[in-house]
Amino acid sequence: MNIAPLCIIQARLNSTRLPRKMLLELGGETLIARAVRLAGEVFYPQHVIVAIPIADADGALAGELERLNANVYAHDGPDWDVLARYWHCATSARCYRVNAGPSNKAAKRSRCKC
Repeated sequence: MNIAPLCIIQARLNSTRLPRKMLLELGGETLIARAVRLAGEVFYPQHVIVAIPIADADGALAGELERLNANVYAHDGPDWDVLARYWHCATSARCYRVNAGPSNKAAKRSRCKC
């Protein structure tokens, strides 16, 4: 089974050490713009998703991601639960069901809604 690569970039604005760091500029572009651009060069843009907390879905980070035309997954869970945000993003983006039964001579892969 050939499954396309998936690059998930974790981003949030509510950081205790350096708040709003994803919107800081470095070399004329925001850190999130740089991350999305570089990941897109390696994985192709259609395989790059930025996972953000739902709290950031209507703010400045979401605006920057919209400007970048980035794929975004907004997770409705605690901001601090990075693993849950990553897991839910990965499973919703790359969830496949294999249909193989007595009537199927060959297994068929189909996209499922998670």
